[in-house]
Amino acid sequence: MDSDVDTDIAARLVTDAIASVFGEQIRPGVTVELVAVPAERSGIGGVMAGDPPAQ
Repeated sequence: MDSDVDTDIAARLVTDAIASVFGEQIRPGVTVELVAVPAERSGIGGVMAGDPPAQ
């Protein structure tokens, strides 16, 4: 995330998604924590994010 505005939007979108699945009554209890992780420590689909796609 590049700015406080981006993180605010992300937190709102995650909260909205959770509330849409579980119901508005849980919205006040939803906690969203956005934690930055370096790309070399992230994975997508079982593959490290920094690795080139398999051929």
